[in-house]
Amino acid sequence: MKQKTILVYKKGNLIGSTGGIEKVLSFFCNSLARKGYKVYLVTRDKHQGKLFFPLDKKVHFEHLQMNFKRWRRVVGQLTFNLIPFFNRELYVSGMIRSYCNEIKPDIIITAGIQDLADIVYNNPYPCPKIVQLHSAISVFFTRKKTKLFVKTLKNADLVQVLLPSYKKDLRAFYQGKIAVIGNAVFPNPRHCLRHKIIIYPARIEPNKAQHLLIEAFSKIADKYPDWQVHFYGGMSRPEYARKCREEIKKLHLEKQILFKGISHDIPGVLAKASVCAFPSRYEGFSLALTEAMAAGLPCVGFDSAISVNELIRHGQNGYLVKDTGEMARYLDLLMKNEKQRLHMGKNAAAMMTQYAPEKIIQGWEKIIG
Repeated sequence: MKQKTILVYKKGNLIGSTGGIEKVLSFFCNSLARKGYKVYLVTRDKHQGKLFFPLDKKVHFEHLQMNFKRWRRVVGQLTFNLIPFFNRELYVSGMIRSYCNEIKPDIIITAGIQDLADIVYNNPYPCPKIVQLHSAISVFFTRKKTKLFVKTLKNADLVQVLLPSYKKDLRAFYQGKIAVIGNAVFPNPRHCLRHKIIIYPARIEPNKAQHLLIEAFSKIADKYPDWQVHFYGGMSRPEYARKCREEIKKLHLEKQILFKGISHDIPGVLAKASVCAFPSRYEGFSLALTEAMAAGLPCVGFDSAISVNELIRHGQNGYLVKDTGEMARYLDLLMKNEKQRLHMGKNAAAMMTQYAPEKIIQGWEKIIG
């Protein structure tokens, strides 16, 4: 039987990126390659350098180099892309089509709808195309992009979403085949939960809303002078990080709220925490949250946060709150009650077994064949 060749395409933000999507793609490509598929991970990222997350030696990585000068793009925009030489989209699709002609993929999998647009513009390679949606449907289908994305998705043979609720949401924009497959969550040995640390692993940026955890913790900090909040993550928005630091200083909490930077050992830092606070405004399927749950940490997040409000089950594996006042109250409850932490943490870890890596890849194998 002929082994299938899989082309996985993410057009940008791949080189050196430490984000969840990049981590998911690394696992996805590595796992398929180890299963015997011939896997090509392809990008046209404008950045140069290495991938942050390692690839198995069986995975072929191809960085397509753009040679389309800015002046050509400007002329193309001024002439409404009617002249092929100045049409950047035509140039990109032609470059990808040439590469496909070389490797002859049996299936093309893109990391999003905009990535699919690169593939299908003009004269796409004639093989099945699968789109991965790494976030909530509402994040993609904004007023500005809905028309374009609906048109682009007509070229997809299947769309993968992360949670059951996303399948229902996507039906308003796409009538083709949809598969629900979550992200892989690796098991993590449960810990004692006696360390007096609240952890929040996420990029330091407004959507992750570290300032709300600062506000919540400040309401109970005097009661727990031996507890600390640890923020782990890159500072993608320096101005926002500066404002958070200023607020911490204003509250005199410099010794209790710490920015720890990027960690290359997330299991290790989770092992030193007892609670995960997750004030993010929305997520697709947060690896940071699910990894904390797999480590047996009870979690606290906002009930308005997409995906967070599906992964956290109030009163079972953590708490969903409406505001920072409620967040402070439930953090207080967990901080003073070790038995409650252990009970909820056990439930959190048990729930994550449904996303065991082997189960996730088995789901993909059923689709790919």
